[in-house]
Amino acid sequence: MEAKMAEKKNQHFVPQFLLRKFSKEARGKTIRTYIIKSSRIVPNAPIRSQCSDAYFYGADLVRENSLGNIERTISMHLRDTSEEALDALSDADIFSLRRFVHSLRLRTRARFDQEAQMLAAMKGVISREQGADVERLQIDEAFGKICVADEVMCLADTLQTLVDDLGVRFLLNSHAIQFASSDHPVVTHNFYAETHPKFRTYLSCDGLAAKGIQIFLPLSPRLCLALYDQTTYQFDQHGARYCHIGPEDVRTLNEMQAISADQLLILPPDQRFDSELPQLVEARQRHHPIRTQFVRVTESAPDTLGRVRVRYHFTRPSLRVGRGLSCVQVTDHNPFSDHDLAILPYRSPEVERIARRGQ
Repeated sequence: MEAKMAEKKNQHFVPQFLLRKFSKEARGKTIRTYIIKSSRIVPNAPIRSQCSDAYFYGADLVRENSLGNIERTISMHLRDTSEEALDALSDADIFSLRRFVHSLRLRTRARFDQEAQMLAAMKGVISREQGADVERLQIDEAFGKICVADEVMCLADTLQTLVDDLGVRFLLNSHAIQFASSDHPVVTHNFYAETHPKFRTYLSCDGLAAKGIQIFLPLSPRLCLALYDQTTYQFDQHGARYCHIGPEDVRTLNEMQAISADQLLILPPDQRFDSELPQLVEARQRHHPIRTQFVRVTESAPDTLGRVRVRYHFTRPSLRVGRGLSCVQVTDHNPFSDHDLAILPYRSPEVERIARRGQ
């Protein structure tokens, strides 16, 4: 038992099978990375030590083993990424891919740190509102019992059905510029909200249940997976699960990776890509840090006893790049003139029911 625990001590929050797709070696031992803080390229970073930590998902190995089983299934689905093989994936395979992307979106160090920051902000706000020391002590005790990793992974399990209605397209890249990835590779973007006359002023618009959500995951330097709201977008139609995208679309997706990354970018093997790095660094520096927490306080009208309910809303800025993909069209132009909520509309009544169950 101890030997098995030691063998699985180093736990990857970005699966190794994805990292190997960015290796220049047939056996996939190393990758090229760009360390954001030091602005340094590491040409031969060992995959074994990238995007991982000791017992990241716990020493009991329950989560690690469960995630490992999922990764093995997905890696089998993606072993052959030819157009014919992608088009031949079954509905069950696509279902598994959706769930995998959702899980990966929430299981990285960046996501865990974001949750910890939100809890710290929540504790600070509530503590300031409490007058009695005993109440503050109770707050400290309650927050001390929260395990961030468990909370986030339980949330992933609770909300996984929110992705089941999303469309799926594989984006094929045959251009000189290749896809990059990062230590937080699943990015969410809402081009619909970013350009909508009413919703473009909303601070946060990338909630999983929101109308217009798009989710992107680079699978290799030549392939990116897209999940999208089918009530809002339409991809170039030719009856296939894949579509070819242009070089500016590749740059847009790489810019999203640079903005969303935590500590490092995962670079394609081709060193010609390095000429793109200044543009990506500039995009990241220009963008408001997307993990900054904001707190909005609202109060209800007094009830019959004069009591007021105070609600604290914690949010963060959404990723914005000012453009969408050329192969995608917005098909819903509803102005939502009567929508008076501070959150985006849900994309369907069923999605709203699922989201409210998870609140």
